[in-house]
Amino acid sequence: MRAVFALLLVITLAHHADAATKLAIGRTERYRLPNGLEVILQQDRRQPRVAVVMIYDVGHRDEPHGYAGIAHLIEHLTYRGSRHAPPLAAMTLLEAAGANEINAGLGDDRTMYYALLPASSLELALWIEADRMAFVLEHLETKSLLLERAVVLNELRERQTPTRLFQDHIARTLYPESHPYAPPESEAEDVAATELRHVQWFFQKTYRPDNACLSMVGDFDVDATKAMVKRYFATIGRPPGRPTRPAGAPLVFSGKQRITIAAPYSRERLAMLWPVPGPETADAAALHLAASALGDGPVSRLHRRVVDAAGSASSIATDIEHLDLVSWFDIGAELAHDRTHAEVEGAIDREIRRLQSEPVTADELRALKRNTIMQIALAHEHLLARALLLGVSARSRDRKLYDPNHEIGRIEAVTSAAVLRAAQRHLRLDRRLVAWMKSDSNAPINGRITHSSGRL
Repeated sequence: MRAVFALLLVITLAHHADAATKLAIGRTERYRLPNGLEVILQQDRRQPRVAVVMIYDVGHRDEPHGYAGIAHLIEHLTYRGSRHAPPLAAMTLLEAAGANEINAGLGDDRTMYYALLPASSLELALWIEADRMAFVLEHLETKSLLLERAVVLNELRERQTPTRLFQDHIARTLYPESHPYAPPESEAEDVAATELRHVQWFFQKTYRPDNACLSMVGDFDVDATKAMVKRYFATIGRPPGRPTRPAGAPLVFSGKQRITIAAPYSRERLAMLWPVPGPETADAAALHLAASALGDGPVSRLHRRVVDAAGSASSIATDIEHLDLVSWFDIGAELAHDRTHAEVEGAIDREIRRLQSEPVTADELRALKRNTIMQIALAHEHLLARALLLGVSARSRDRKLYDPNHEIGRIEAVTSAAVLRAAQRHLRLDRRLVAWMKSDSNAPINGRITHSSGRL
């Protein structure tokens, strides 16, 4: 049924591509409890389900030197039970109540726990999240730590893919060792050395109501839900002091740097990266459309010319990543066998120059806008995606709550001239990082930088 609804939505939006699109948003409330917990409620009564997301402002950037991986380890340990819940109850109770898409995730800036569940099970989800915040700490024990430490160490081994290694070498080039986003050199060793007292200290420091946001979207009565939130969370005490986070300088390139990474993998890779403004700045929407024009899907310029026509890359894509402290625009390509990085780099540069010298046509701009607006609308129709967007935006740089209609309005307002200016201003070929991962069977499995020239 969901797939049919999504298809109908795409057809409807495509049919009305030239008309202003406005999405329905139900009653929304945003407030804080006296203990500092931020709460966001958005009502949507079209289906009897609710998405519940709990976000903590703790990620890899918050892990002190010598304790890399501790936030990841704690995310696992929160499922090992509490004063009131046996191990794995957070999963099994929700599954038994009809929930799906139950999971947790951790990135550089956030840890989040989420589930999509029947509206009748909302109170159970709130009880589980309150129990995780208030009572996990007293149930942490060495046996659980040893079990989850082994799981995390195995995940770290599985994560050593060519793509991840390439990304880590790029990040070490971008960030000085003291920057919060600099990848640690010894995460596995730090995790293996983590003791129960370290976990208890870091949990107490970060899993606190004034360092968290609870967002819910779906079929509920707002006033009744506020009463449930108060019942389960208002009695959780706020620890003394205030949560603090490490800060770092934003990416600002004054020049061009090139690095070569030797690694024992057959597929070679090429990446280009530029610092760009944050998501709420004037050029953000135009840059989004520029990225789509270059590398979003099989009809994009780079895919048609570099993958389909020239056959010099097996895949190519663009992305814009917004973190709390930095934002960047990147182009990544996987080279076809027996093709050179210079060939692919030259083809990418030609497309960038074209984007900087020729305004996108009215037809191309219309198609780019239509596809972007459809993506926004589809995310809006998925309750869990919307709850995640609301929660993350509430904890992001400017704390401005996500509004899909605001985003659609910004996209609709972009002109061809704005895309041209944004490409000229931010995608300068003399201010970027170019990274090439070349195949070398004699290189160590985690790769090594064999050449570096220029500076950022």
